[in-house]
Amino acid sequence: MIEKLIIGSLIVLLYFDYQLIKQDSRSKKIYLMLSIPAGYMLYAYLTGRSLPNLDDGFQVIVGPMAEAITSWLQVK
Repeated sequence: MIEKLIIGSLIVLLYFDYQLIKQDSRSKKIYLMLSIPAGYMLYAYLTGRSLPNLDDGFQVIVGPMAEAITSWLQVK
């Protein structure tokens, strides 16, 4: 548990470092693009929950069609 708190505090320190980058718009965009996945992974790491990811999204969108095609191609 202590290692989770250490990693969480490092992420928080990086977030507050954003205040120094605030003036440069290009650095700001890059920092935000990197901080969103980092926050998502930090939440998953700290809580131990399996959060939705891209595989789940593809399963919802393409899953029924893929199962139908697989059932058509099965040899009986």
